[in-house]
Amino acid sequence: MGKRSTHHATFVIERDYAASPARVFAACAELVLPSIREDLGFSETSLVWVVNAYKLTFGGFLLLGGRLGEKAIETA
Repeated sequence: MGKRSTHHATFVIERDYAASPARVFAACAELVLPSIREDLGFSETSLVWVVNAYKLTFGGFLLLGGRLGEKAIETA
């Protein structure tokens, strides 16, 4: 296996590993939508905003964590 193939395979594995928690947490956000609607009286449109805000915030923290992890590896 060449050097390029090894790096590509590693990238694919890391990408899938990083995306798994995002899918799980997005599914959890979808589970609480009925109670958010009942408790806070949100409309369908408002619920879409709630899910989008949650996903953007989680994605931002995921990117931040990845960058911090990358810096830690570089300094080690």
